[in-house]
Order: sequence, then C-alpha cells, then structure tokens
Amino acid sequence: MVSPPPLSLLQVAVTGYVDLRGKMYPVGQVREKILHCKSRGVGLVIVPAEDLDELNEEGWASAEDLQYVQQAVRGARSFVDMLELAVTGAFVMDGAALPW
Repeated sequence: MVSPPPLSLLQVAVTGYVDLRGKMYPVGQVREKILHCKSRGVGLVIVPAEDLDELNEEGWASAEDLQYVQQAVRGARSFVDMLELAVTGAFVMDGAALPW
C-alpha cells in the first residue's frame, strides 16, 4: 500500500471584524499587518475585501513586498468567504492547494 504524500499546513492570518450575521468589515493599518505577516513567514493573509483598495501598487518599500501582496493576500466579504479561503488555502500538497 502506497502512502499519500504528506500534507503540510500553510500559515494563515486573518484580519478584520465579523458581525453576528457574518459580514466582514474593514480595519485600519492593513499594510503594516501584511508586512508583519510577511516577516513571520505567513503564506496566506485574508483581509476584508474593502481593504484591498488600500493595497494599490504605490507606496510599497520594495518590489518584493508588492509581489508578496499579489501572491499571498486575498479578500473576503463574509465569514463564509473567509472560512473557505482559510480552509482551502491552509492545506498544501506539493506546493498546490488541494482541489476541494
């Protein structure tokens, strides 16, 4: 019997406020939070979708920071969106997200 390849967890960070109905609200200082996640090796950062406008191409210290934002940051509009992104993005097999 052949064992499946090992799964490794990708570090996931989430920021934002979620109300009792599941709607996500924007927060401040998203750039600083994202740069801190990058320095800690976080592979997926989930922010409220409304905060994505703050992450335009201007104002980043380096092209490497901008590349990290483009690869690692995802926006969510609701708790369900956030949970789906976190679960599907957290499990990585051979560098690709699982198809479920």
